[in-house]
Formats: sequence, C-alpha cells, structure tokens
Amino acid sequence: MPGSAGVLTRATATATLGVSEFVRLSGAVSIEQSTRILSVSDGTANPNSEVSMRVLTIGASAVEAFAGVNGVGLALEGVGFGLALMSEEGGAERQWLALQGTAASAGLVGLEEVEMNVTSVALAINEAAADRSYVDFGTTSLAVSTGP
Repeated sequence: MPGSAGVLTRATATATLGVSEFVRLSGAVSIEQSTRILSVSDGTANPNSEVSMRVLTIGASAVEAFAGVNGVGLALEGVGFGLALMSEEGGAERQWLALQGTAASAGLVGLEEVEMNVTSVALAINEAAADRSYVDFGTTSLAVSTGP
C-alpha cells in the first residue's frame, strides 16, 4: 500500500506480555516500517534538507505495566509512547532516534513503609545523528500509530 509513507508494513494488536513473574505489560501496540521524506537540520542557519529515510516506528497506548518480585515493584498506568528509529537511504547512512511518551501515573507498590507516586509523567527525546544533524519535527511531522 504505497503512498506518502512509501512502501508500508504495519502490524497492530492488543497484547499482554509477561517475562517470568518479573515483568507484565498489557495494552495496545503498533509496529510499522515505511519509507519517508523528513526534514533534517544541521543546527545552523542553513536551510533544512529533505532526506529519504527508512523509518521503523513502535507505538503503544493504554499500557499497564508492572516490574517487580512478589508484588513489590514499580507500577505504571496509562502509558503511551511513540518511538521512531530512522536511517538515511543511501548517502551518509545517518541514523536518528525520536521518542515521546507519557504515563498517567507511576509508583512503587507493595511496600508499606515506602510510598512514592508520580502523576502526569512525560518524556521527549530527539537524538541527533553522529554528524549532529537532527530531524526537525518543528517543520515536518511523523505520526506514530499506537495500536488498533
């Protein structure tokens, strides 16, 4: 299904993942591979360049997560994120990473003596390539699917 995303491969699901009894995740997830043209800046006043990239995105929404042992550990609720791994087609083969995520709440659970809870957690990362260029999301957009 070619289009603005070029050749596109996408899988979506609502899933639960457990690793032994230590980690448990449940929520909606989407994985997509496509080819895109995105705007890249070198961090100077020079105009941005349009770069053709292979893009792998992983997104999730409505995720509930627990990591711990015997009911003691870290619990996260209302987690959503979009991760993009981007690499230049041909040329310099530069690579970029972008991540944006939120959690409605996070906290330690299972310890009567210790209480720690946070709400409205947010994270944003836009990692530059080795040459210090970065994808300029101020002038280009990349939507990441977060599930079915």
